[in-house]
Amino acid sequence: LLAIFGNFVHCSFVLMHKLCNGKVPPLHATRLDQKDEQLIQDIEDAKIKIEQAIEHYKFREALFEVIDLARKGNRYMQEKEPWILAKSLEANPLNQQLIDNCLHLCLQLTANLAIFIHPFLPHTAKTLCHMMKVVDKMLEWKNGGRIKLLSVGYSLRAPELLFRKIEDSEIAYQLEKLAA
Repeated sequence: LLAIFGNFVHCSFVLMHKLCNGKVPPLHATRLDQKDEQLIQDIEDAKIKIEQAIEHYKFREALFEVIDLARKGNRYMQEKEPWILAKSLEANPLNQQLIDNCLHLCLQLTANLAIFIHPFLPHTAKTLCHMMKVVDKMLEWKNGGRIKLLSVGYSLRAPELLFRKIEDSEIAYQLEKLAA
């Protein structure tokens, strides 16, 4: 499940560096479509769902909502295909606005994921803050559910892998140590 989360963040940062010069692109409100509006609503709704689950000590359910939001971000990016739009920029310069909107929302979603994952994986949240060049104060719960967490034109760091795959050989080695 964490691969979904890590993949979304990594793709968002890689594409932002490749297609937006490493900066948070502007949001072109006149070019928002139904998918954009749905993602914005999903971010707002996620905060409420996660908050309610945590308040009722349903931590697994809360964590599922965080991962589900990352999954929705992945689906959104796959449907928007900013890498395909970039191939036709010369023929259609207005595609840059669609790319900007997609990546702006993906980066705002990433900032929200940092807030939402913080109760579960604080080190991961701090790594995201480092990548976004924001202070840990951004991780305050009251900031969640917003899409204006990262300023337009702000330079972000290169992506870092949030999680590494644990190889079967490492697991086998640790199991042998435990058995001994």
